Amino acid sequence: MKRAVHSRRAKRPETRELSKEQTRAALIAAAMKLFGRRGLDGPSLDEICALAGYTRGAFYVHFRDREDLIVAVMERTRGRMLDIMIASGHDALDLELTVKFFAEAVAAGAYPPKAGVVRLHHFLDACARSSHIRERHVALVGDAQARLASATREAQAAGRVRADVGDESVAMLLIAVVMGVEMMLEFGYPFDVRAGAATLLRLLGAK
Repeated sequence: MKRAVHSRRAKRPETRELSKEQTRAALIAAAMKLFGRRGLDGPSLDEICALAGYTRGAFYVHFRDREDLIVAVMERTRGRMLDIMIASGHDALDLELTVKFFAEAVAAGAYPPKAGVVRLHHFLDACARSSHIRERHVALVGDAQARLASATREAQAAGRVRADVGDESVAMLLIAVVMGVEMMLEFGYPFDVRAGAATLLRLLGAK
């Protein structure tokens, strides 16, 4: 009886695509872990590939260079943090809940996440050095602002946020607050995030 011969060429397209996605995900996860420990410039590409279990050849199938990998890590990291920051599910557009949700995440130590997360100042330094990274970071902030502006409009329609403030302006203010909170956490500056959230909601007119 002949033994079955398995060839990479025989893989179905969806199987190949899944394999490619898994390889890319493994490289990003390895980079997140090493970048989180040693900064964006610390680990070599060889170290990242070795931790992921792939070769440099596999790396260049998915990423043009180190900058491209940093952008992918930034998208994954900031996306996770955005999901923590903004309430999801059926309450996703409740601005009051979103502000309280964020404050509780900070108070509980869940924001920013500790494991496999690159520190904000490393990303800001990378943005200062690379227009490609900066443009992607700006786009991610824009996405966050759009989600918060949508939540603001919903809250205004429900009469829980004052109607004489612009939804985009409120969203921009909230983004600035979040980035300020991140910087204060990095400095180890003591502050009462719950009290700050309550004050912000009073200023916006939320009940």
